Amino acid sequence: MRGAGGGTDKEIIAWANEKVAGKAKPITGFDDKSIGSGLYLIELLAAVESRCINRDLVTAGVTEEEQKLNAKYVISSARKINCSLFLLWEDLVEVKPKMVLSFIAAVMALELQMHPPPPPPSLLKKASDVLAETSEKAKKMFGGFSSTKSGKTKSVRVEKPEQDQNAAACS
Repeated sequence: MRGAGGGTDKEIIAWANEKVAGKAKPITGFDDKSIGSGLYLIELLAAVESRCINRDLVTAGVTEEEQKLNAKYVISSARKINCSLFLLWEDLVEVKPKMVLSFIAAVMALELQMHPPPPPPSLLKKASDVLAETSEKAKKMFGGFSSTKSGKTKSVRVEKPEQDQNAAACS
């Protein structure tokens, strides 16, 4: 099955498990019953943005009431860091796989916005080539840039075309 952002379910689960490594037990799928405690998702949010979680408000997630509190807190914290969510706290406590997927995918998308991966080297090379080509075109258009003996670049002055009198009267 395809997930958000073009990743497969396995890739999204692997990303989330990597984020919580050493803090929470890895999940095996979006239907993993351990998600119901809320602790896994709290650790996931903390891994993406540590300031959004106040550990004093996190419960053990053992009883139904603790699971409810953690689920509400996880949704509130995710919204606080601008995650777009389309689920209810009950969806997390009941571990509804599609809803859990949507939550984790939203956190993943947010992290990618906050910390985009570096572009591949081939893209950097292309950008460098385009920049060099554009620079050459600019040199041809403006007669080039020359340096003075002091090593400072001379400025190029581009004259503004005169405004049409009618256009000036309208503004």
